[in-house]
Amino acid sequence: MLASSFASASQQQAPDDSRSALADAAQQAQAGDTGAAAADYREAVRLYPNVAELWANLGLMQHQAGAYADAVGSFRRAIALKNSLFVPNLFMGIDLLKLKCKDEAVPYLLKAQKLNPSDVQAPWLWGKPMPHLKKPERRWMPMRKRQPSTRGIPMLGLVSA
Repeated sequence: MLASSFASASQQQAPDDSRSALADAAQQAQAGDTGAAAADYREAVRLYPNVAELWANLGLMQHQAGAYADAVGSFRRAIALKNSLFVPNLFMGIDLLKLKCKDEAVPYLLKAQKLNPSDVQAPWLWGKPMPHLKKPERRWMPMRKRQPSTRGIPMLGLVSA
């Protein structure tokens, strides 16, 4: 899990209800109840609005629920707070593609590839937006054969119960 420093800090300083909300969110996310997990993450970002990992987790739950526009907003906030996080950059690109904002998606996919060169999801997605780009110099990027998956992406900044 990312944000182990946040986890230890929140355990020392957070009220019991915030630790409980984070633990509940983690359990609900693992159980596949993305709506309930998103509600708990919304409470967490209300309590800790400057923790990028919480915004990223909220975005992941919104993405899983198919609320791509909401997820883009959460990922924007996560990236604004900490632009070095791989997951929000990747999923910002994915969700922008789903919203048919191909040109806007590319910088996030490029950033995700730069942050984690061994992950094949961002380069695979380049094959989708490239033919539609207005700038021909960006069309050279390779398309990988593996399709992206949201399964197995680790949640960020969770606090264990």
